Amino acid sequence: MRAGIIRFLGLGLAAALLSCGRGKEDGETAAMTVQAKPVEIKLLQNELASFGTITYKAKNDITIQVEGTITAILVREGDWVDRLSPIARLKNVQLEIQYDQALIALEQARTGMALAETKLQEARLGAESRFLSVERQRLSLDQKELELAEAELSLKNRRELWELGGLTDEAYRNLELSVLAQDAEIKMLRKDLEISSLGLRELDLEAAGITVSADSEERKEQFIGLNTRTARAEAEAAEANLRNARKNLDSTERLMEELVVRSTVSGVLGALYFEIGEFAGRNEKLATVMDISRVYGVFFVQEQDIRDIKTGAPLYLDIPSLGLAFDAGIAEISPVADPQSGNFSVKTELVNTGSLIRPGMFVKCRIPRGQGEPYPVIPETSLLRRDSGEEGQVFCVINGIAVLQDVRVKARQEGLLWISSGLGEGDLVIDKPSPYLKEGLNVEYR
Repeated sequence: MRAGIIRFLGLGLAAALLSCGRGKEDGETAAMTVQAKPVEIKLLQNELASFGTITYKAKNDITIQVEGTITAILVREGDWVDRLSPIARLKNVQLEIQYDQALIALEQARTGMALAETKLQEARLGAESRFLSVERQRLSLDQKELELAEAELSLKNRRELWELGGLTDEAYRNLELSVLAQDAEIKMLRKDLEISSLGLRELDLEAAGITVSADSEERKEQFIGLNTRTARAEAEAAEANLRNARKNLDSTERLMEELVVRSTVSGVLGALYFEIGEFAGRNEKLATVMDISRVYGVFFVQEQDIRDIKTGAPLYLDIPSLGLAFDAGIAEISPVADPQSGNFSVKTELVNTGSLIRPGMFVKCRIPRGQGEPYPVIPETSLLRRDSGEEGQVFCVINGIAVLQDVRVKARQEGLLWISSGLGEGDLVIDKPSPYLKEGLNVEYR
């Protein structure tokens, strides 16, 4: 490299260097003391550096489900709110009236249900009474038929006695009339039984589409059910009315609960859109809650670099204000560039333990791209800058003389410069050169 510098300086400057050397021997020029460091070769990690901000992963707009006038706001912007914690209270006079009406309707339905159940019980008792009465009439008829048969047998025996003259005509006639009276009574009992049995006959069950049970107790229940249909229908109607009244009250109560607006998620209250005393309509947005249990680090990559990164690739992210560093991965890459800057947004997801990370914080990130490459490395403070960000000059020490050397900068990282051309390993580069240092001066380095 030194030969290259000599060629760059030309023969005149080389002669001047030799003259300077002779002058020093004669004691004509004092040497300037400088700090010089030998150039080292280090690996340049091929990384893409960028910066960005923290943003929330998810936000929820808390909407008002029931219109009303806001009577209280229970939180402030920036407060942490838990899921289902109250945010505001509203008042709705019409809903309160509706709630009172629903209570009254429920009480009326309960009364109607109690009355219908009483009627059904009475109808059941009446049906059981009829069933037992028919059974009693049937037994009584059986008894009368037995008595008639006995009377007819007695009349037959007395007829033989009457025909032999052992019984007067009047006595026989009285016996005959008695038998006729018993027969007439039996016929009347049969008619009464037939009337009383209406609805308690097997054919009545069949007509109602009920299969007659062979078991006497089950058959009895079938008859009771058949004869209490009206009362049972009224009870079912009253029960349905009671259910509807309960549902109406439940619906009204749920609407009343909505007068206390609660957060649907845990997070930071980002914004409130109403003040106390304002009227808020249904489905209007009351507040915005940001879920920051997990957040995104969002940074931007130029379009010429976006092809080098992929979703899932590792990255290193720093939050300078918190002194936090994360090893993370790329979660999302925007499919479309920003129309103004031409950059693509890239996201990484972070677990926000303790909720220390807040949206809007500044972040820095580095994305590795392949293996590192060796380059000469010098301190950034040794560079004499030019207009171009990639080109500059440094002072080198050659044979005790300060010599300017053009260099090209490959990368800057943590106060160091990786040089792509102009320097080689072992070259002495002056760090933090004095503004009075000129090319060709004698120097001493330490």
